[in-house]
Amino acid sequence: MTPATLAIFKATPKAISVHEAFAIEWLAGLAPKEGACATLGSHAGGDSIAACSGIKRDTFPYYAIDPCYNLQNEAAWAESVQGTSERMPWHYVNAPGFNAAVEARLHDASDGRAQPVLVGMSARQWLRKAGPIAYLFSDADDHNHPQIMAEMEIAEPLLVKGGIVVFHDFGNYTGPVQAHRDLIDKGGWENVPIPWAEIRIKAEAAGGEAGNNSWHCCDNPAPCFVGALRKL
Repeated sequence: MTPATLAIFKATPKAISVHEAFAIEWLAGLAPKEGACATLGSHAGGDSIAACSGIKRDTFPYYAIDPCYNLQNEAAWAESVQGTSERMPWHYVNAPGFNAAVEARLHDASDGRAQPVLVGMSARQWLRKAGPIAYLFSDADDHNHPQIMAEMEIAEPLLVKGGIVVFHDFGNYTGPVQAHRDLIDKGGWENVPIPWAEIRIKAEAAGGEAGNNSWHCCDNPAPCFVGALRKL
């Protein structure tokens, strides 16, 4: 990430660390050039900023999927852990211009290469309509194992060969770790080793977690809770 992109990332409210952002940027850069790129649970766009910075395409749509982009889609909220939009805890998503601000972040973080597509659906709603996928970030709801596997059951046949799936909260929640293991055991997937030692050096050189507007693992000086798979 450029200093300008990192500044956009740090200013965005989220549950993503700077260390994880550099990992996400690197992983997105591994994605094939054919197929959609998307985040399940994009919220204010934290992880999507890092992904859009790393994707190696001249121009591309980036699908940011989250019910918070359409508070009237009660069918989406019914598939979420909140169950209804009235129980949604992030009141600032109601602010005028929230969606436009997310779009601007993704556009600017990619130096204008990304064409943000905000989709006010649940993860499963969007996956049921999706075509081939090259990059998928899984960060929807509370990271429970049954929900992740229900999403991956729909997503798996859509991932192109070499497609990358990234799990957030990998290690501080058990659900993503179990899903990662289950998919490898099932066959057709391989682990993507993340070069954390190099990423820690890179993050420290960029100022580490200082100034990062994140509520994620704030007692940890270097949160690195990301895991990834590649479709065989």
